[in-house]
Amino acid sequence: MCFVAVEGKDETYHHVHSEFVFTANVTAAQLQEIAGILNIPKKQLAKWKPGKLVVANDINPSKYKRK
Repeated sequence: MCFVAVEGKDETYHHVHSEFVFTANVTAAQLQEIAGILNIPKKQLAKWKPGKLVVANDINPSKYKRK
């Protein structure tokens, strides 16, 4: 499970189900490649360091139904 900030609401978070969360160890080169794919601005990327990267698919929790 991962908690993601709710856009437009300060200090409000919702959880993302663990099946939609992926963790990977990345190098500086991999991090730059990922940032390019996700259109992350260079100014924001400059603050990031190589290491553990957590990716969460932030779907609308109310539309997600468990089987």
